Amino acid sequence: QSSMKKLMIIVCAVAITALMGCGKDGETGPQGPAGANGTNGTNGNANVKLFMFGPTTFTSADDNETYNLPSAVTTNMLDSSLVLYYHKTSPTSAWYATPGLGNSAQYQTRAYTLSSSKTFIIEITNADGSNYTGVSRTFTSIKAIIVPSSDYSGNRHSGVDFNNYEATMKHFGFPLD
Repeated sequence: QSSMKKLMIIVCAVAITALMGCGKDGETGPQGPAGANGTNGTNGNANVKLFMFGPTTFTSADDNETYNLPSAVTTNMLDSSLVLYYHKTSPTSAWYATPGLGNSAQYQTRAYTLSSSKTFIIEITNADGSNYTGVSRTFTSIKAIIVPSSDYSGNRHSGVDFNNYEATMKHFGFPLD
């Protein structure tokens, strides 16, 4: 009986030692090589919408054009959003903020958003704001960007100059052309 007790004590001691050893971590191995950096993803915001229009030709007799926004654009969206417009006069020209002075300050543009009809109007004038009297001007492309107020409120202090086409496109994660 006493040998049986001794055997039980030895078995218990071995079991406890084995259990205590299971919780112990092994030694830390050497640091592995650094992995390659992943490619940068495109920044963006799914709520900010970009729409393309054009080409449109403006003349002294026809100095404005009305554009219909897609049906996905709602009146409420237009009433509560920042709406930005840009235009270019050839496939290789710079983009110009609309409203603003155009190519070489030879003309000026104005933009009007009509939320009730989900349209916008671009008007061309002389650089001094008088009725347009210059040569025909073709805008090969026009971009309309709709930024919901919830997304714009965080951008007010972002330092982005929305008159700067490139800075605006980069800020919202849109392609430059």
